[in-house]
Amino acid sequence: MKLRDGYYIAWRQQGAKHINHERWVHRTDTFIEPRALTDTGEQAARASLYHHPIGSRRITAIRLISPKTYQPIASLKYLQTQHVLSIKQGDQWLLELTFDGGKRKKSKDLRPDLPIVIRY
Repeated sequence: MKLRDGYYIAWRQQGAKHINHERWVHRTDTFIEPRALTDTGEQAARASLYHHPIGSRRITAIRLISPKTYQPIASLKYLQTQHVLSIKQGDQWLLELTFDGGKRKKSKDLRPDLPIVIRY
C-alpha cells in the first residue's frame, strides 16, 4: 500500500476497476457509493473477478445494530432509505453481514475481538 496525503490507498486485484473519488472526499468524510451496492448487475460483474475460499459471492444483507441511545446520522439514514443496509437498535454495536442469502446456514461470530457477525 502507498501512503498519500495521510491515507493508505487500498490494494486491488489485477483487473479490478479503479474509481478515483479523491476530489470529492475530504479527510474527515467516509465515502460509500450506494449505487455500487444496490446495482445487482455491477455486483455480479465485480464478483466474477474475485473468488473467495469459502465460495461467497455477494453481500446480500447488511444490518447495523446500534445502542438504544444512538441517533443515526444523515448518511446512515440515507443508506437505509436506499435499502443498502438496515438499522436496528440493541444493547451494543454489532454489524451483521450476510453473504449469498445465508444459503450455507453457517455463521462466524467475531466478538469480542470485533463486533461483527458474518452469515454465509
